[in-house]
Amino acid sequence: MSFDAFVVPLGGPTNVTAINSSSTSIEIHWSPVPQSLRLGVITHYIFTITEVLTGNITVVTFDGAALNGTVGNLSKYAEYSIKGAAVNSKGQSNFSIATTCRTSEDGKNHDSLV
Repeated sequence: MSFDAFVVPLGGPTNVTAINSSSTSIEIHWSPVPQSLRLGVITHYIFTITEVLTGNITVVTFDGAALNGTVGNLSKYAEYSIKGAAVNSKGQSNFSIATTCRTSEDGKNHDSLV
């Protein structure tokens, strides 16, 4: 099999940050995959949001043109580990380095741990 058969993105989203937007949601922001690492059009991004205490994993997908998105239905005042990957027509990149964020307490917002 030639190298050309393996043209998944060589990198995932960069500068991934997260901030809580409510007691049950987190807003994720990222920079696009550098052009030289895309190896095609990025069709979408996949993010895993892992609740640190329980290990429960939520997987969300955002459009390839997006540079942010919100994840809801999370546990209140819980810490999450967040990683993202880029996907092109041939497959998925490795996941980015994890960042962490805690959902807020009721009535309090914007407590990021980046």
